[in-house]
Amino acid sequence: MVKPDASIYHGFSCSFLEFFKELLENAEKSLNDMFVRTYGRLYMQNSELFKDLFVELKRYYVGGNVNLEEMLNDFWARLLERMFRLVNPQYHFTDEYLECVSKYTEQLKPFGDVPRKLKLQVTRAFVAARTFAQGLAVARDVVSKVSAVSSILCLCLLLMVLPWVVSFPVTMLLQNAMDALSSSIGA
Repeated sequence: MVKPDASIYHGFSCSFLEFFKELLENAEKSLNDMFVRTYGRLYMQNSELFKDLFVELKRYYVGGNVNLEEMLNDFWARLLERMFRLVNPQYHFTDEYLECVSKYTEQLKPFGDVPRKLKLQVTRAFVAARTFAQGLAVARDVVSKVSAVSSILCLCLLLMVLPWVVSFPVTMLLQNAMDALSSSIGA
């Protein structure tokens, strides 16, 4: 029988984490390159909005306390405010006015159905990826604890089977092994 090794799950977990981070970085670079080609200086002057979006996506993925739906809603509201200013440079809008415009984003749908579709796709992908990565980490921890428990049980059996170990009181060794087992399971 092959004994499970926690390092295998640790390797899978690290590989998947790096793979997903690489996908995110490639997506960010591709989006940036496409927008630079399409919108040029106009995009470059406003690219921090998109950089912030990817920072938050990465933070969510690695376990940060990020509400994806709120974060994406904030992104679209900030993008609308920015676009509103860029499309109407002849006017000066107060923050209150732009905030009011943002509140009606759902009704106005300035970006069509894109925000809703993107929110759905991003949420599904990121929740699944993060859950999978967390599952690998839990599997690693379970295998590690089971390995520790099985080692202690083997020791207990060995001490019971080998009566010639008289230099140590067997009951005391068994008690120590059981204490270690209890603390290992409780940890």
